Amino acid sequence: MKELCIQWIKRRDGFFIRSVFVPLSLLDVFVGLCLGVFEVDVELESEHVDSYCRSLFNCGIVKVKMVFDEVLKCHSHGTIDEFYKLYILLGLSEFLFSNRMGNVYLGLFDIVDNLGELHRFKWGTCVYTYLVKSLCRASRCIHSEHNSIVLSRDVYIYCR
Repeated sequence: MKELCIQWIKRRDGFFIRSVFVPLSLLDVFVGLCLGVFEVDVELESEHVDSYCRSLFNCGIVKVKMVFDEVLKCHSHGTIDEFYKLYILLGLSEFLFSNRMGNVYLGLFDIVDNLGELHRFKWGTCVYTYLVKSLCRASRCIHSEHNSIVLSRDVYIYCR
């Protein structure tokens, strides 16, 4: 993975391998992961969400830790519906769509409130955007002069 990150060309969204440029396109992700093309975009960074799960938190920014605490409370005192939605929200926020600040993307609340509608979202666009951002961060780290660890969602690399 480190070699791919070294070869990543941010401004062209692709890799330079053995003197050949190999683009990574959105269509590659759709076809490679067998994801649909004609669905609704997943908007993780929505500014406003009218969501039941979101209403469980009385603050501006929801942290993953807060969701974890709410899952524990629902396990004891909540409904089964609240519990599984918050548990899925926790998994999405912690493992698939995590960020360094520990914040939960507002768009995830809409997704967990409407689990029966998962098929209508264009997951390939979301995966592609996440992958490109992760590759850019990892590449920037590798090409910088500082040693650091990149914790960029799915790309974990120690840079030297």
